Amino acid sequence: MNGRAPRAVILPERLDAASVPALWSQLLARTGPGVELTLNLSPTGAIETAGESLILALEERKGREARLMGQRRKFLGSSNAGAE
Repeated sequence: MNGRAPRAVILPERLDAASVPALWSQLLARTGPGVELTLNLSPTGAIETAGESLILALEERKGREARLMGQRRKFLGSSNAGAE
């Protein structure tokens, strides 16, 4: 452990193709090997494939699973699901 305090990131209501691009570089810049990261999913009601990809990329970058809290999410699958 590197002595850094864990970082809690509150994620938006939806993690989808519209919201993830703005979060991607911001969150990846805040993570790295040995950095504790907690993802607060309390406000997140739905996670599409883009959101799952973001969480996996964060975990890969830090070398282990992120701590998830407030998990009341619904996985919707493809970011194109329901597109009109």
